[in-house]
Amino acid sequence: MTVPRDDALTDPLPRPLGAGRAMLCLIGAAAAWGLSIPITKGLLDTLPPLTLLALQLFGSIAALWTATLVARRRLPPRRAGWRAAATGLLEPGLAYAVAVPGLALTSATHAAIISAVEPAMIVVIVWAAFGERASRTVLLATALAIGGVILVTGGDGGDGVASFVGDGLLALGTLLAAVYVTASSRIVAAIDPLPLAALQQSVGLALIVVLLPLAVVSGLETLPSSVPPLVVAAAVASGLAQYSLPFWLYLTGLRSVPANVASLPLALTPVFGVTGALVLLGERMAPVQWLGCAVVIGAVVAIARRRG
Repeated sequence: MTVPRDDALTDPLPRPLGAGRAMLCLIGAAAAWGLSIPITKGLLDTLPPLTLLALQLFGSIAALWTATLVARRRLPPRRAGWRAAATGLLEPGLAYAVAVPGLALTSATHAAIISAVEPAMIVVIVWAAFGERASRTVLLATALAIGGVILVTGGDGGDGVASFVGDGLLALGTLLAAVYVTASSRIVAAIDPLPLAALQQSVGLALIVVLLPLAVVSGLETLPSSVPPLVVAAAVASGLAQYSLPFWLYLTGLRSVPANVASLPLALTPVFGVTGALVLLGERMAPVQWLGCAVVIGAVVAIARRRG
């Protein structure tokens, strides 16, 4: 990957948005991520995880770089560009390298609800990394959110498709995503969100291209003998909904509000994800898991009100 010079594209950085418009961007990102969970789960019936991830990132990167060139967005200086691009190793690189295989092993509803813990993780990471202290209320709500996830992942809801390993991989992916948000919050103020997303995802795809043959050689992934062209096209197109659109929206909103506030709309991800899983995939949850879902969302709402 080559990072062009600072003067390659000369349009100035877009101004930060007002709080209201920033929150709309963040909510839009949460909606896209949530609805993409059942779509990705459906594609995993035909494509193995890392193969699907590579196709999705290819489609997303093509869209992001095309938009960057058409809109003549400013690119960062070479050194700053490489530092910013390196955060793509966290997400989509490592985060999705573990989360997509995890989704293949568990249900889309579990994936959606586990992702709701990300705001609580970000609050804790920001506190630990930058000294932004969290109140007792926030810490208690964080503990409740984790407890709610334990309730949700404690069973398969009667559909027989959930697993402890899959849920664990999704939790690890969510933690890596929370670290990515915290890191990106420190660089997005100086770099246009559109090329930033393109740079990060280019590095993420490079990592997946390295991991994919290793997974095949080790037997962790088996390439299909043939894939219908329509499925390949759907996988590439789904990358726009899973990666290019929500990452651009989220980075745009992240420029205008602190990381711990920008994390709060992510609590809506399970609302869209669970709805999509129930409608599109016919998944279901046991009563105790619905209780866990309510605990997670309620805890994140409490954090949102506290962070205000």
